Amino acid sequence: MKKIVSTIILPILLFGCDYKESLDKHNKAQSIADNIIENLEDPSIYDKFSEKSFPREQLSPLINYLTKDCDWKNRDGKFVDYVTIGKVGAVNQTGFIYEYYLNCDSLRFILVFNMKSETPELKGFLVEPLEKENKMIIDPSKQLKNRKLFK
Repeated sequence: MKKIVSTIILPILLFGCDYKESLDKHNKAQSIADNIIENLEDPSIYDKFSEKSFPREQLSPLINYLTKDCDWKNRDGKFVDYVTIGKVGAVNQTGFIYEYYLNCDSLRFILVFNMKSETPELKGFLVEPLEKENKMIIDPSKQLKNRKLFK
């Protein structure tokens, strides 16, 4: 009986440690994503984007357009969902999805993080129209375009 209990408890404890570490990393990545979204107008925001993954000459026009032409500070929207990408038992990437109505358009932002590194690393900053269906959003009631339908 003792052997059976230790055989069951040890994997559960090991899984529990991995789960807590994974949850901590997920929360850290979401905190970074939230910070980027909240502070997109701050000139220091470029420090959150690695030059290797996000060349300034490509990133700068997008951020300038969103913050100035789209009136970013008066956006209407929220965090919608997240998606994990990876093989069974391991998360390689996590994407955090935000949707906003802006003066210029209605847009969805997906910030994708590499979760395999010690600290979550931003690897993708995707922008798409809200009208485009996105299979990564599992619960349609969370989508901005449906907020009046599901209240």
